[in-house]
Amino acid sequence: MKKTKQNLTVNISSIKDLFVAPTQDPFSQYEYIQTGEAALERAIRYINIEKYKHILNLSIYLPLSPAKLPPVTEIRNMIHYYLNLQLKEIAEKLMLFKRNTVRIFRNAVIFLLLCMSIVTLIGMESFLPNLPPLVRTVLVEGFTVIGWVVFWRPIELFLNEWTSLTIEKNIYKQLLKTNIKIYSSE
Repeated sequence: MKKTKQNLTVNISSIKDLFVAPTQDPFSQYEYIQTGEAALERAIRYINIEKYKHILNLSIYLPLSPAKLPPVTEIRNMIHYYLNLQLKEIAEKLMLFKRNTVRIFRNAVIFLLLCMSIVTLIGMESFLPNLPPLVRTVLVEGFTVIGWVVFWRPIELFLNEWTSLTIEKNIYKQLLKTNIKIYSSE
């Protein structure tokens, strides 16, 4: 794979290698075989790493004579089918993510309210009047910190997982609009 402005080039040994991860071979001439991942999956990861704004062309080079190349429309249809399946899977992941995140956030709010109620109660001098001031301060500060720490997970989910799923979804959508060219590398 090489980056040329807004073109992405993928050299593969067979059409199947676009979608199916081959057995890893560090001595292969093909980068995707060296890493043991499907060529299209590797290209998508590459797009994500390079932070392409727009991919205008996806060029696929096959080591076949032009007469042995499958019809370009058939290859495009396979790639579009794969990309649409991936988009569907990401949509399902986002739906589950939203449901789980709402549940986690709801539980975090309830726990924070519980901790803040305990802080308010312990902070009142009339509650446990014989409690030493140092112990009272430690308990108030401890419950305050514990209550807010619970929010780390929902915030982490939103900032990391939701963002990466959204970026991946945008890459697949971008590739669906991309002009796909098939070449013989012979």
